Amino acid sequence: MDCCFIISRFSEDLTWVRTLEPHKVIIYNKGDAISEEEHKNIVNLKNVGRESHTWLYHIVNNYHNLSEANIFLQGRIDDLGCMSFKDPLDYLENINKYGFSVSRYGLLGPTHWKDNIGIEKDLRYKQKWESGEISRTLIGFRKFAKNLFPNIPLLIATSYGGCFAVKRENI
Repeated sequence: MDCCFIISRFSEDLTWVRTLEPHKVIIYNKGDAISEEEHKNIVNLKNVGRESHTWLYHIVNNYHNLSEANIFLQGRIDDLGCMSFKDPLDYLENINKYGFSVSRYGLLGPTHWKDNIGIEKDLRYKQKWESGEISRTLIGFRKFAKNLFPNIPLLIATSYGGCFAVKRENI
């Protein structure tokens, strides 16, 4: 199966990415420069939008030539616990059966549709939240989603870790 690992990186050590060879790997780098001797297929991006920006950028810019299987991973996955497979190749195990693969499913529903989904309580973002570098959206997550997807269901299966695989036909 033709597959591509799409990595969103800021400052993470990407030594683990070498284990993905001979599969195609594209690294979207939002941090300091990476040596092209260490990694091939590096695309430098402005540091905006977290990994979701990277996923959307990749899909939009490669829509007509996406791989059959697309595995979207953060630059560091060993700190996500159950939110990511420890072995990135595990994302390929069920992709043919379901058309997508995640290590752990979650449900996004009515309690998650608040303006900021609780980010102000996450210690990783405390300083940026308090300084105003990140802030509450003016329209709220649910309204934003409804503007993009008018028929969005009340409950949606999701992968909270931002790491998942999906077949081209489902994109």
